[in-house]
Amino acid sequence: MKKLPSLYKNPNIKTKDNNKKLDYIKIDKQQEIEKTINSLFNTLGYVFNIPLEIKTINKVYNTYLVSQTEKTITTIDNEIINKQDIIDIKRT
Repeated sequence: MKKLPSLYKNPNIKTKDNNKKLDYIKIDKQQEIEKTINSLFNTLGYVFNIPLEIKTINKVYNTYLVSQTEKTITTIDNEIINKQDIIDIKRT
């Protein structure tokens, strides 16, 4: 039998980790905040009669909601708050 040439073996074989890691907690928290805001606007009565404590990245608001858009909410004090900046919403 003929002797076959040896095969090339790359010494730099490493496992590849190309998977993106996601922050599922933040996604779930944002969805929970969206549900809370929507439930406030869907209650019987007026939403501006419900006192709220809204915690954001920068500030804590003790106020009432007036309206909402896709990305923001407006308070009775004419302050516009981005929904992405909201950390927590509680009824007071």
